[in-house]
Amino acid sequence: MNLRAIAALLLIVLTLGGCALPLIQDDTTTEVVTISLSILPGRTITEGDYNNALCAQLGGRREVRHYYHYGGGERGYVVVDCETDFRVIEGGLDKRSSLDSVQQALFAAVLTGKEPTVAIYDTDGAEGGYEYRIHRAARKARVGFIRVMRAE
Repeated sequence: MNLRAIAALLLIVLTLGGCALPLIQDDTTTEVVTISLSILPGRTITEGDYNNALCAQLGGRREVRHYYHYGGGERGYVVVDCETDFRVIEGGLDKRSSLDSVQQALFAAVLTGKEPTVAIYDTDGAEGGYEYRIHRAARKARVGFIRVMRAE
């Protein structure tokens, strides 16, 4: 099954007061999003599935590439998981591989002038050590934080 077919199966339900997600402004606010994903039996839900669902709900664009120049004329680029009119969102599973999410969101914000945001996809229903570290680092850096929980 290709990615378009998988994306067509996704049913997204967000539990927020509105469609706009407010950026975290203090240490007491966390955006919690619940997404219901319909995936074929026996198939594991991937980070890409979560990114597709969240970005579709927010009306954003997936995997937007932004170029930059550094050093002696070298050229590099970053790929933003989800970009809206006002935000660049780095999405990641609640795993060790997501520890660099805050840096990725901040650098994308430098390139675009948009608000940096991290979305962590909670796969086990509990705030584990990696989620805790990412959440606290995002707060300190004043980066938006969205905890995405899967509806059962």
